[in-house]
Amino acid sequence: MNKIICPKCQAVLNPQNNVILSALKKDGEWGLILLSAKLGDYSVNNHESFVIAEGDAVKFYCPACHINLSDFAPNKHLAGIELIDVDKTKKTIFISSVAGENCTYEIVDSKIKSYGKDANKYRIDYQNLIDWV
Repeated sequence: MNKIICPKCQAVLNPQNNVILSALKKDGEWGLILLSAKLGDYSVNNHESFVIAEGDAVKFYCPACHINLSDFAPNKHLAGIELIDVDKTKKTIFISSVAGENCTYEIVDSKIKSYGKDANKYRIDYQNLIDWV
């Protein structure tokens, strides 16, 4: 099983098939969000009282050390996490923090793989993205 970790404290964020993140809405409300641990799967689970409208941006935080994960990404609407696969290869992952946006970038060894129908939205300069990592 892949291990998804916080880039700062190295806490494991996926105890099973979901990535657990703290989320802060623009109105100041906090909640927990479960994202699929499979890249390209945009399943989201959260409590019914923690409503995020389509298109709303949230800020994702590590639930262990509380660092803002957008500090580890080149765009404020992306959050940076790390993935260590079964072969122990470490990958940098950028996920969208905008509700309903299907956008993920996987970076390893100066190679970028993108997922989701919105992956071209940010018109990211791929060379700068690689250099940023």
